[in-house]
Amino acid sequence: MEKELYVLQGDVVDSRKLNQREYFQKKLNQTCDTVNHRYKTDLYADMKIIKGADEIECVLKTVENVYSILDFIWGEIHPQKMRFVLVLGLIDTSLYLKDVTQMDGPAFHHASNMMNSLKKSGLLFEMALGDDVTDATIAGEINLIILIKNSWSSHRREIIELYKKEGNQKGVADKMGISQQAVSKNLKESMWNKVKLIEKDLKKSMDSYSCRLR
Repeated sequence: MEKELYVLQGDVVDSRKLNQREYFQKKLNQTCDTVNHRYKTDLYADMKIIKGADEIECVLKTVENVYSILDFIWGEIHPQKMRFVLVLGLIDTSLYLKDVTQMDGPAFHHASNMMNSLKKSGLLFEMALGDDVTDATIAGEINLIILIKNSWSSHRREIIELYKKEGNQKGVADKMGISQQAVSKNLKESMWNKVKLIEKDLKKSMDSYSCRLR
């Protein structure tokens, strides 16, 4: 039995330099659990840690929410970084188990080769779903977004996340005990509005691509 599915593979950047490795592994495991719960309809095989605190992997049935999954993981493990590859390919071993640690096939080998290439590039995302031009365009958008977000301090991230929930600057300022001007400055300097526009376009691109792949 074999099937063509999407393999999403993640690798922690500079994992050997991790401080509090046990704490990070616990955090990463909790993050995987949340992904599995939140995106259970997207998953064929749950996301799991496959090498200590170094690598995670899952198999997807659809790619519509891939960026949302990546963005969530990147946000949860910040300031630690993780690179990802997404591959569409055949899985021909232990498919029926739906356990990513037992599954194998050309898709996994392709993902591993791509990961080795990605490590050399210094970027954090690459994908191969069948259309080289679309793959490169979408991966470029995702790399651009994460490059911007990785430039945000923890304080700025907190302001942005609270602003997303509150929807207004005064509410953020009151809850954080800072001035509204400080909130406004952080939102402007973070290029948050521009990031939102890119994410909106990315969502459209992923939805369209996903429909073509069905």
